[in-house]
Amino acid sequence: MFGLNKKPRPTINTESFSVSYDGKSNCWCLHYKDVEFNFPDVEIDLPSTSTLDLYLSWVERHKAHIEENVKAMCEGWEDVFVDPSKYHVSLIEVESDNRIAVMILGDDTWGDMGYDIWIEDGEITKEGFGD
Repeated sequence: MFGLNKKPRPTINTESFSVSYDGKSNCWCLHYKDVEFNFPDVEIDLPSTSTLDLYLSWVERHKAHIEENVKAMCEGWEDVFVDPSKYHVSLIEVESDNRIAVMILGDDTWGDMGYDIWIEDGEITKEGFGD
């Protein structure tokens, strides 16, 4: 009966977010405004909420572009309906203070498809679709 008594991950809770270390992924997982932020370092300086809001504003600034590309991704499936309106920001990985990677997922109609964008200093530098 190995593994039945898993230790819970230690979590730090603040008024605005919670953060815990994920040993499998070797990163800190921070939850703020229903979005998971990952910080892929062993050490973390807890970010301010204004920094987290800045990252969210970068994504919001590109909302029309994201919607256009999600719609394009969902077209062309002849026998499968993929709903482009059912997307959400699933994860933001903070690669550095000025660079983030954003994972966008959908509902069950998407299967394991996703749309990823990389943003540096508020501008999209790379994007792609995949599973």
